[in-house]
Amino acid sequence: MKKICLTLVLLLMAFIANAQKYKVYSVTGNVTVDGKAVVAKQVITAKSVLSIAKGGKIVLFNSANNKLITLKVEGKGTVGTLLKLAGNSEKLNSGSYLSFITKKMTTDEPKDNTYMQSAGTVYREEPMLIDSIIPNDSIQKAEIK
Repeated sequence: MKKICLTLVLLLMAFIANAQKYKVYSVTGNVTVDGKAVVAKQVITAKSVLSIAKGGKIVLFNSANNKLITLKVEGKGTVGTLLKLAGNSEKLNSGSYLSFITKKMTTDEPKDNTYMQSAGTVYREEPMLIDSIIPNDSIQKAEIK
């Protein structure tokens, strides 16, 4: 009976591990999944085979454990295989950052226009005078008596 229960638990754990899904947060360079180009907000599974070319990078979001996975080392394999390579990382997210990421990934806006909304500029009508930057040294002009 113990062997049957242990076997069922192991099968359940293997099923859960294989059912793991990742959502693509961002892609840079040439990255493919199962031979097709990757796009942001795409869902991939743990069984999907990623191929990262030199200079490529993919950031995945794992909602099961609230982690961001960054894969930037050249290679080919599943997410778990590539994560073991030196240079790739997995990072736990804080609650507020997690809600920000979830909001950005679940909206259907084609383009994010929030960048540079609070940027400011300065315009000067008259050029600055060099004399205001370099003060006159009155001691050198005075005669010592």
